[in-house]
Amino acid sequence: MNRIAVITSNYMPNPDANGICVYNVMNELKKTVDDIVCICNQQEGEEQQETLDGVRIFRIPPARHMKAIMQYQKKSTWKNRLKMSVFLAARRAKNLLNIWRYPRTEIQREKVIFSLLEQMPEFDLIIAVFRPFDGIGAAIEYKKMHPKCQVCGYFLDSLIDFVPQGISRKIYRTLVAKNEKRFFQKLDIILKPESDKGYYKDSGLDKTINYVKFPVFVRPECTECYKFGNNGLSLVFAGTLSSSFRSPAYLLNILQRLNRDGYNIKFHFFGTYDNPLELKHWQQEYKDCFAYHGSISFQRSRIVLANADILVNISNKGLQMVPSKVYELMAQGKPILHISSNRDDVCEKCFGSYPLVCNINSAERAMEKDIVRLKRFLDKQIKKDIDYEQIYLENYTATPEYICKTILKECQ
Repeated sequence: MNRIAVITSNYMPNPDANGICVYNVMNELKKTVDDIVCICNQQEGEEQQETLDGVRIFRIPPARHMKAIMQYQKKSTWKNRLKMSVFLAARRAKNLLNIWRYPRTEIQREKVIFSLLEQMPEFDLIIAVFRPFDGIGAAIEYKKMHPKCQVCGYFLDSLIDFVPQGISRKIYRTLVAKNEKRFFQKLDIILKPESDKGYYKDSGLDKTINYVKFPVFVRPECTECYKFGNNGLSLVFAGTLSSSFRSPAYLLNILQRLNRDGYNIKFHFFGTYDNPLELKHWQQEYKDCFAYHGSISFQRSRIVLANADILVNISNKGLQMVPSKVYELMAQGKPILHISSNRDDVCEKCFGSYPLVCNINSAERAMEKDIVRLKRFLDKQIKKDIDYEQIYLENYTATPEYICKTILKECQ
């Protein structure tokens, strides 16, 4: 295997969750592959072309509705709110018009990616990461012109769970079932999250799919110190929160109660939130137990996680899919506070073998019991850590090494 192209969303130095997975996989692939190219979104301040860690990167400017969302998250002015509302309305209309071809709706971006691929020497393998879908569409078109090239569809997000606005769930699932089967038949390798296992049982597709975990169980190597500015316990979340499906509101209420009872705990949030007004309210209402630090780089996030007393994971509301952050946090070997709003939460099962976790489920509506449970956890576990080697074997299938072996084995 000499030449590989990887198509993803936001990559280094400002990766999203999928970009972190891709970064880990490419670091492992570099050990055996001669030439690796990455095609990804271009974000503010990033070069259109550059080489990072031996990987050539080609960036594509984001779609207009994504620019509007990023501007809104950066500054909630009335102009940005109006612009985002217009673009989202246009996006819903576009989804309805293109419903028959869903999820392959970004045809123009597919053409841009395809054109980039065609300008380079022929690839042996293309790993196209979902989400978004345009990379997979471009890879399928590329294979028509270069049949010797193998195509891997790497689904880091579940296609069936995220229903686009403006489309009914029933219609969407019918379309997904029909179109997925058609697309899967054009892929040489299919990787999907383990949480999707069982969905394809009756479709005849199960035998063609490799069900895998996220490749983020990586040995922590950070030695740099970081001071959080408070003398008490530091709870840390680094990533993206959402008012609709991943909110810290329940956690903040609990921490406020604990501090009134004599504890000194602060929840430090590094990342983005889709409701700036609510975020500002929290900074005022929970100033004794909440600190917002804004967005930080991927490398900086490694530092704050390594220096935290407790790591925080918040499950996606209503989505029975294990986020990559679960394995990323376990690899740190630190105590973990897991907040869920689903009655049968899949993340709790993943944390089952991890000895330093406290599960708080807001769906049970038992705040007094949750407060007692968290107090016991803090009093007993807070100063303990776990050695990486102690939990490596149990989580080997979530390592980049395992994922790369799976992909390269399927290529033979």
